[in-house]
Amino acid sequence: MLKRFCLLFAIVNLILIGCDNSETSSDRSSSNTDSVQTDTSNPWGESYSNAKYDVSLRMPDDWILLEENNLKPAMGTFAINLLKPGTGAEQETPLHVHTEAQHSYVAIWPHGYGTELPASQYAKLDTLTNTPDFQFEVNHEKSKALVLKDGSVWAYNIVPENPPANWEKHGFIFAQISSTNNSATCYDEQSGEEIPLKQCDFLQGDRYVREADLNGQEAQTVRNILESISLDDVETKKQAADLIEIEKPLPNMDVTSPLTIKGKARGPWYFEGSFRVELVDAEGNKLAEKQAQAQGEWMTKDFVPFEVTLEFNAPDDERGQLIFHRANPSGLEKNAMKYTQPVIFPPK
Repeated sequence: MLKRFCLLFAIVNLILIGCDNSETSSDRSSSNTDSVQTDTSNPWGESYSNAKYDVSLRMPDDWILLEENNLKPAMGTFAINLLKPGTGAEQETPLHVHTEAQHSYVAIWPHGYGTELPASQYAKLDTLTNTPDFQFEVNHEKSKALVLKDGSVWAYNIVPENPPANWEKHGFIFAQISSTNNSATCYDEQSGEEIPLKQCDFLQGDRYVREADLNGQEAQTVRNILESISLDDVETKKQAADLIEIEKPLPNMDVTSPLTIKGKARGPWYFEGSFRVELVDAEGNKLAEKQAQAQGEWMTKDFVPFEVTLEFNAPDDERGQLIFHRANPSGLEKNAMKYTQPVIFPPK
């Protein structure tokens, strides 16, 4: 019995809960006005941020977000659920890794969740050719794509490499794409012969193969949500957002060289009427750097327009970031600040 127990843990990446049960809110709540803001520059309509867990993301305008507070300790105590209303998913919240197949959703569990992953074939993200371009570093050993027989991904289990401070080490993000006509077949580990599902023990090595028809439109929506998730310091980002606004390009827009960037920043963002702008690829490699110039008198607390044009050799079909550095002639860390905005390099 002990041998079987140990083997189970070796084979399956358990999504364990953390030790922090400090949530005090007693009610499940919809996205509240403190953390969700209307963003007219965002075609999806709303952005969300949670300063405690350093999570920010963009939402499709036909989805909703629910913060799940004060859950049972075995359920991780807190979750962020994004889902499409009117599908019945609201009645099943908090959504987790074993939610019904007809639902598309994204679930963020900063403390983890005490269960094993669903029965499926798994693939490591770095072995696939078309995974989302995440804005944070992913732990490729612990993260998995759950795949169908034809190799298409029906769910993602994403573990950050460097989770924010208030996350437990078992925190994760799970995303599922709705599917219909679901079926499964099990093959014996030793013989490779098909066996009844009731006898299938995928934890011991039997091969559990799923087939289904995925909702292609919702697959793209789920991908867009995953690509919008940031795990940066939300408070610092909010402070920077009060000092600088980018008008062109918009977040997650395709960019090509030469790229003209326009926006406005308050006077304290500048020094001698300029500040530094960088363009980097998905790995943080610098593609271009130049000083943005104020288009007016910069010695003011008001917003002053700026403009800069970057020329670069773009990588093919991947994400990148524009980084706007606050001018810091003192060199003191306490005065340093930056604002980042995701961009996309389209296929060549």
